[in-house]
Amino acid sequence: MNNQTRYSERLHSITLTLSTIICSTGLFFGGLLIFVVIINKRFHTIANLLTCNSSLCTMFYLIGILIQNVYGLLDDWLYYQPACVFRAYFQMMCCPLVTFLYLIQAISRLFFTVFYARKNLHTFRIHHFMIILNWCISIVVSCIGYLLDNHAAILVLNCRYCLVTPEAFKSSIFGIIVAFLIPYSLIIVIYTIIFIYVRQSKRRINPQSMSYTNNKTNIVSPN
Repeated sequence: MNNQTRYSERLHSITLTLSTIICSTGLFFGGLLIFVVIINKRFHTIANLLTCNSSLCTMFYLIGILIQNVYGLLDDWLYYQPACVFRAYFQMMCCPLVTFLYLIQAISRLFFTVFYARKNLHTFRIHHFMIILNWCISIVVSCIGYLLDNHAAILVLNCRYCLVTPEAFKSSIFGIIVAFLIPYSLIIVIYTIIFIYVRQSKRRINPQSMSYTNNKTNIVSPN
């Protein structure tokens, strides 16, 4: 083993070890947050429900990275990579899990801002349904991606991870469209609607406030 190879091995070991420490720390604090919210009834709000779902989605993503790191740190990592395909598509599942999570948060803000009068949209039942749908969509996306390219996943030597690479063309295009393009496009549309609504509301409120102030001044001031 030459010096360059030794340096590369050491660099990979340091990188994967630091990544493992960061992932473990994230898992600890994510689990702690969920635990605190669960045991305190006063924290049982829709905002905290979405926060807990965010933590859970992030924890799943960190678990996927942690598993990849463990196999990457083995001495025989190049030859011993069990369930490589499963790990690759598990990582693929985590991408729409996080992006659709942001979409759920945007939809929730739309309900409370624009459709504030529709109280049936502000319930835990609606938000539980959206969260379950988020997880179902993520699982289906990874399963479809798994089938499109005949289980195409490879061990990427540069990072020692099992990943679905751009070489799996169908899976990559499908993943980009479903996991990124669709949710982020909807998020942009939703926040644009919220921005326009809030701006129009301010324009309606300001003239009314000025009129109220003028009327109050006329009443107080003697003629």
